[in-house]
Amino acid sequence: MSQYEIESQWITPDGIAGVAFRFGDIVRLKKAEFSDELFVVIALVSLSPTPMFGVTRLPDEKYVTALQEELESTGRSTGRKLVIKKPGEKPSTNA
Repeated sequence: MSQYEIESQWITPDGIAGVAFRFGDIVRLKKAEFSDELFVVIALVSLSPTPMFGVTRLPDEKYVTALQEELESTGRSTGRKLVIKKPGEKPSTNA
């Protein structure tokens, strides 16, 4: 399954079975080096053997990848939506 296919399924209302986090979820990492820091889920990087996510730290946007079991939900979301573009499709611009 391509990254485009994974993320296209991930953003649907049904999501992907076994994937606990969604785009924009605010989470904590269960790693001592990141204790008490908040991160935002921005990507579902892979599904196998276990879901792996790309997350960015608030507020400096440091990017980290983490397995699903390394993340802890805060019960909050940024409310942002992910817009999937087909490979090679240019982003739309608002004039």
